[in-house]
Amino acid sequence: MTQLGFDHRWVKWIMECVKTVSYEVLINGSPYGQIHPTRGLRQGDPLSPYLFLFCAEVLSQMLSKAECERRLHGIKLAMNGPSISHLLFADDSLFFCRSTTSNCEQLALIFKTYEEASGQKINFTKSSVIFGMKTPDSKRRRLQRILGITRVGGGGKYLGLPEQFGRKKVELFQYIVQKVKNRTEGWSNKYLSPAGKEILIYGHNIETRNHLFFSCPFSAEIWYALAKNIYKAKFSTNWSDLITSINGQWSDRLESFIARYVFHATLHTIWRERNRRRHGENPNPPARLINWIDKQLPITICNEINSVISSFWWGKENGKKKIPWVAWQRLSIPKKEGGLGFKDLQHFNKALLAKQAWRILMNPTSLLARLYKSLYYPHTTYLRANSESHASLGWRSIQEGKALLQQGLRVRIGDGKTTRIWEDPWLPTLPPRPASGPILDAEMTVADLWKANKREWDPVVFEGVLNPEDQQLARELYLSQFAENDTYEWAYTQSAQYTVRSGYWVATHLHLPEDEIIQPPKGSIPLKNEIWKLCVAPKIQHFLWRCLSEALPTTTQLITRNVPADPTCQRCCLDEETTNHLLFMCPHAQAVWRCANIDINYHITPLGDFEDNLRKVIEMGKIQSLPLFNKLLPFWIMWRIWKSRNDFLFQKINRRPESTAQKGIQDVKDWIGATQGQEEDVRSLSPCPDQPMRRRTRNGQWSPPPTGWLKCNFDSGFLQERSFTNTGWIFRDCRGQVILSGCARLQPSVSALQAEAFGFLHVLQVAWSYGFRHVWFEGDNLELTNLINKGGDRLNLGTVLYDIRVWTSKIPYSSLGHVTREKNAVADRIARQALEINELYHVFNSPPSWLIHYLYNSSVN
Repeated sequence: MTQLGFDHRWVKWIMECVKTVSYEVLINGSPYGQIHPTRGLRQGDPLSPYLFLFCAEVLSQMLSKAECERRLHGIKLAMNGPSISHLLFADDSLFFCRSTTSNCEQLALIFKTYEEASGQKINFTKSSVIFGMKTPDSKRRRLQRILGITRVGGGGKYLGLPEQFGRKKVELFQYIVQKVKNRTEGWSNKYLSPAGKEILIYGHNIETRNHLFFSCPFSAEIWYALAKNIYKAKFSTNWSDLITSINGQWSDRLESFIARYVFHATLHTIWRERNRRRHGENPNPPARLINWIDKQLPITICNEINSVISSFWWGKENGKKKIPWVAWQRLSIPKKEGGLGFKDLQHFNKALLAKQAWRILMNPTSLLARLYKSLYYPHTTYLRANSESHASLGWRSIQEGKALLQQGLRVRIGDGKTTRIWEDPWLPTLPPRPASGPILDAEMTVADLWKANKREWDPVVFEGVLNPEDQQLARELYLSQFAENDTYEWAYTQSAQYTVRSGYWVATHLHLPEDEIIQPPKGSIPLKNEIWKLCVAPKIQHFLWRCLSEALPTTTQLITRNVPADPTCQRCCLDEETTNHLLFMCPHAQAVWRCANIDINYHITPLGDFEDNLRKVIEMGKIQSLPLFNKLLPFWIMWRIWKSRNDFLFQKINRRPESTAQKGIQDVKDWIGATQGQEEDVRSLSPCPDQPMRRRTRNGQWSPPPTGWLKCNFDSGFLQERSFTNTGWIFRDCRGQVILSGCARLQPSVSALQAEAFGFLHVLQVAWSYGFRHVWFEGDNLELTNLINKGGDRLNLGTVLYDIRVWTSKIPYSSLGHVTREKNAVADRIARQALEINELYHVFNSPPSWLIHYLYNSSVN
């Protein structure tokens, strides 16, 4: 800690925390010994993770120093690629060096020095060493003696995967299929309702993601963590915080899975490939280094998993699969589009791979990105890198993800010098695209369309190169005055950051061949969306969805699947058993409705189909004056009619209508009782009646700034059809005296948030130009306030936010706060004045008469 720059008093305090503790050890249930530690690494101690990082930092520096002094040589795959000598983790460490006596002796010396300094001891029985294929046995034994490690690794399995792998990818991933089967064929899952099965399937999708990222694992986040926090030897946080910053809720899995498998198997492959090259053999594709990080799952595996989940969803009987009434591809359509929202694993895998491509693109200094660049695109950019035929499966898989990423990738213009207008997607369209029209100069960049030494469009060049449509789109872009480099943003999220969810949507909705476009299940999509909004049990929602999707096994539906059956209703023998007849028109169903005291014939159309009648039942439930019980009862009656029909056909139980109705009534009572109980629990968390919450005041009174400061209230207006953004501002001192006010017409905006950002940027420039250095800014857009104060990014707003932060730094004493619209009424009125004056910029030397009234109403005095 002293070497790291900690004060001696701090070091003394920490060591007192370490040394003043004593331990006893339980042996056969009895405590023995009084152990007084001299070092602070012990389980359960909150200081230990930090002290461990300090120790690991020392070890890392020792290894790095030995490598810099060429006493130790790490692994290097390409001439310009990074060298790897060590990878350190929470409970595992991996070290790499040449198979020479000098390298191994140096490594052993570093181990010994570290052990003596830290008190940590290497467990050689749990350690293993891996050699290159061409290392002679005699040399292996000699180096093992030097290192003190007798165990040879690389031939076993970890988490079901082999540490060494070949080219049979289907066999390699077959255990995933078996794992899914084990999860779905458990005895407890046989009794789940459709809603319960849905939850389990969604859970499987999450687990599949966890597997792809961790258990397997295929995540480049690991390498990014190394490059940022280990390889550069910057220990600014503990391991748990590091992992949390990388992968949020998956941190517990990451910590236990990364170290022993990914880097053991993956970096063993590095070593083997290095030796192949050294001995002059025809090497395997060198990027097998990261074959374990990101792979495209074979289509066969995806189809097998989808088949297993589909069988689980529809169920089995006597070992035979039940009829899959709706194809799995249709079930994978989102709920709001008529499906059930299950994930198609092939598209989901591509979305995950695109996440890795996004990280390589946005973090070019990460270890993974530098390795790939040294191997596949040393003289170009990642987006222009090609998929070579001899490339590894890992690289080809990430290239598949890159193809998906490029469908929604947009260039965020900074200095405009690297963005080619005819090749790069820089225009704000969905999906983003480059400029269209005849190509005049293939190498022309966006900066070539600007005035010399000024970030403004040059009318002559701009209008001479771009067609009118592209000119209009380009004018929507904000040209930053300070941003240095062109970067990228994702056009399908508001945060401008790629997410797996948005990538999956793009993969399943955009640029699909006609033969891959999946039609949604039968039934009205708006009506299905109404079903998911009903306040009923999920099993009822799924039952109604099946009814609408013609997935209810009535006799008429069975006949459509070539199942021999009598189409006549077995209850009344009067008509065919359709869904509408079964639930509404059958005399037995009519009797159940009457016993439930519901005049169903009043609400439905006798000659209508099931879709029309269900729509009318749902509309009946929207009547405000109707009690909740009466709103929900029809849906449970329909469910009980279906259950009664099944009991009659398969159990030979003929339930009376009043019994069926009574069961439905009791179901509704139980449901209301359960859900109201939850509401009571929520209400019980609110303040006690004798401690009422303070009501938020919403008066329009303006509050003054501290003495010596100015307060600037600003507001902007947004209307899409306008060719400009109107903004207004007013500066007042602590006495409420107006120092400056004005309005302006700024460039057009595409959203209210962007309009507010333009307005704030403008008032920052006004404050700076008038010499105001102590300013308290206030606006009524909470989202903008949070973006500025808490940091963040937004689509179509990144360069504006960048310039705002630059201008904010020019005003040393400034802050931005949020106020209600009532308290910002003066600025709003001034902003509207910009619509009436025919000027781009206007300053009021004194408050005009139309403003006096607003100032009086908002005045403190």
